[in-house]
Amino acid sequence: MGSTARTVVSEEVTSTFNEIKLGKKGIKCVVYEIAPKHATGKHEEFRVEKEFATVPGMSDRDAWKELCAHLVDAKSPGLKGGQVSGPRFAVFDFHYKLKDGEGQRKKIALIDYCPDTITTWWKMAHSASSSALRTTLNVNDVVIIKDDDELEYNSALQEIDPKADLVDE
Repeated sequence: MGSTARTVVSEEVTSTFNEIKLGKKGIKCVVYEIAPKHATGKHEEFRVEKEFATVPGMSDRDAWKELCAHLVDAKSPGLKGGQVSGPRFAVFDFHYKLKDGEGQRKKIALIDYCPDTITTWWKMAHSASSSALRTTLNVNDVVIIKDDDELEYNSALQEIDPKADLVDE
């Protein structure tokens, strides 16, 4: 189990990431949430919120749309009770072609979703926790999304590999 002084990365988070990396269980994407100290009673902790299975015949672009719909609708516990919009991290297994027919590639990228519209407390918790997850998973490719306008598949693909052949919208 990885951690920083403030945030713990659960074994479940690490094992689902390894399943994607090794191509086990047909997982296309995993969404991670931060369980805040006021909800756990002890410390912030990363948990698996949702797994998206690989669906035969489904394009990366369609899988990305499902992920984005989930991210936009995600709720987190508010400091005063109730639910508020919250940040999320996800790991997405990109499969794409390179420009000029140079072959195909596969990259696993960390999606860092922290929209500007969430509360200041959640922004701070997200910022303080992100290094724990990045360090534990050791992912080099990161797509940072701070605005819902940045949720386009081609933007994310271009961010992880400028040589990627973009998909027609």
